[in-house]
Amino acid sequence: MGEEWGSWIDPNDTRDAIRLDTGNPSRAAHEQPKTTNAKHGSSDDQLAATNDRLRGLVADLCTENGEISDMLDGTGIASVFLDSHLRVVRSTPAAKEIGYDRMVEIVEDARSVLDTRRPKKVDIQARNGRWYRADVRAYRTVDDAIGGVAISFVDISEHRIAEHEAARRLADKETLLKEVHHRVRNNTSSIVGLLSIQAQSIASSEARTVLQGAIGRLESMTVLYDKLLASEQYGESSVKGYLEDLADRVVTLFPAGSNTTLDMRVADFDLKSDTLFLLGLITNELLTNVMKYAFDCDTGGVIILSLEKSANQLTLTVQDNGVGLPPGFDLESTQGFGLTLVNMLARQLGGSFSISTQNGTRSVLELAL
Repeated sequence: MGEEWGSWIDPNDTRDAIRLDTGNPSRAAHEQPKTTNAKHGSSDDQLAATNDRLRGLVADLCTENGEISDMLDGTGIASVFLDSHLRVVRSTPAAKEIGYDRMVEIVEDARSVLDTRRPKKVDIQARNGRWYRADVRAYRTVDDAIGGVAISFVDISEHRIAEHEAARRLADKETLLKEVHHRVRNNTSSIVGLLSIQAQSIASSEARTVLQGAIGRLESMTVLYDKLLASEQYGESSVKGYLEDLADRVVTLFPAGSNTTLDMRVADFDLKSDTLFLLGLITNELLTNVMKYAFDCDTGGVIILSLEKSANQLTLTVQDNGVGLPPGFDLESTQGFGLTLVNMLARQLGGSFSISTQNGTRSVLELAL
């Protein structure tokens, strides 16, 4: 019978496995044909010669089989060969050393390979504590039929140790990065608080406007940090959540904010955090510009904030129903810091920015995706 390997043996199968490592000639090769008639002497001689040739062929086959076994064992590769009933027909010394006979967890994988003819790679831990990657493949016989399954084991213990170490270091870096983000966010909030107190206590309206602009820019950073920290995914964040929250905060910084209606039509998708931050700065500047120049403090107005995404373009639009641009306004020659910054950031993003009077002021930023 074939060498048993736990549940790998079919208990109902009583047939012998084909043992590739046997060196014993078949019984038939030793049996001499019986003769009962002296007249058949020449036939007996022929049978004897045939038997001699058969014994020679069996001996040669055993020799070749032994040489193949020696070559396979000499590679030092842990290998196991199973027949079509998942019985062991050969195993190398290296396979025996790692205790392949106890790795019953790959039984189903071996069955699957026989059924699907598709190879599999499985990571398993041996009884010596080391990890091995088992390559499970079906093999064919000389007549091109599926003969069984060949399994080779490669030691991947050092690789797994390196992977675990890399994962640990990555987790440490993520923890450190999160702490840095928390500290930057807290420090930014502290600066915003100090500037807000200063803006409320200052008498000069011009100085107050400058401080409000600075607060708005810091708020664009604070809001983004809040979103990134909440999601714990620092690579990208939701555009809709970020811009809508930022717009609410910027508008409420100004006296006309309580009388201003925000109509937000922002598409919901994720964007890389570095691009999203610049988009937030641009949105802050455009909304700040509206709140400073478009409305009367007592009456306020309506602002439409729109962000649309197509297959290859992103379009940000800020439209108000205020007084519009002053006569002779030229974006390229404007001295205002806010619009100059918007124009510069648009170019940095590889996009274009335009501003015009259309039932108020209409600002449009277009970015290629």
